Amino acid sequence: MVAMDVDVGIGIPQFTGPLGFRTFGPFNFRIGDTNLAPGDTAFAPLVLGWNAGNFHWNAGVFGLAPTGDYSKRQLANTSLNHWAVMNRIAATYFDPKTGWQMDGAAIYSLNWENPATDYTTGNILNLKGVIAKNFGRRGVGVTGYAMIQTTPDSGSGARLGSFESRVYGAGPIVSYMVGDPRNPLTFIAKYYEEFDAKNTFEGHVFDVAFTAKFATGVAAGAAVSHPYYGYGAPCGYYPYPPCYSESDELLRWGRATVVARPDLVSGRPQRK
Repeated sequence: MVAMDVDVGIGIPQFTGPLGFRTFGPFNFRIGDTNLAPGDTAFAPLVLGWNAGNFHWNAGVFGLAPTGDYSKRQLANTSLNHWAVMNRIAATYFDPKTGWQMDGAAIYSLNWENPATDYTTGNILNLKGVIAKNFGRRGVGVTGYAMIQTTPDSGSGARLGSFESRVYGAGPIVSYMVGDPRNPLTFIAKYYEEFDAKNTFEGHVFDVAFTAKFATGVAAGAAVSHPYYGYGAPCGYYPYPPCYSESDELLRWGRATVVARPDLVSGRPQRK
């Protein structure tokens, strides 16, 4: 499930009439929308991983199917309403003796057209990193990301031109594993302060997620990489670090297609 709470403000500064005798404004308008509904579905047909001591890598190709809730008449959509292919590489350094962990991932997304708006969002690069210290079942650290649109928007619905987007974020991350160390349940909480946004929303993001391992017959410490967003590390098997669920990564990628733009038909800001 995805929860969306969107608030858009439009400001018009004070201006003087054509004859210079009278001033008008300033004017401020705000509109908002909320939604709680299933999101889009990601699937991974190919993931490859490698391990060398404390260093771990993986690469994969993922798809995104538009299975969430979408309507041109609402601001808070939980679906992007278009297909996408995401190419990802990830790496992890983890020292089980000290508990220090460094993760990095890059996802490059190729977007299809939104059939409801005849709009094709440009390709998007997502960069993500974590530096964390693990204390047995507990972990604490810092995380950050960058979302950068690398190609212009297109299609008959792209009436504002290229409209390339970007946003950055940083904040703390904490994790806790419970249950059988070989098949634990891991809880992860993250807080992001966003900044330097262009043509997309900027705000405060709080993300809570959990991951569960259902593997059988796997020895403790076996190299198992997260099936979708995960970084390249062995994870989820004590004393290895938790498998950080990157549910927010999909939202960060999707943020490039959630912009406040005037729609020439309805007059309301719309998702691309």
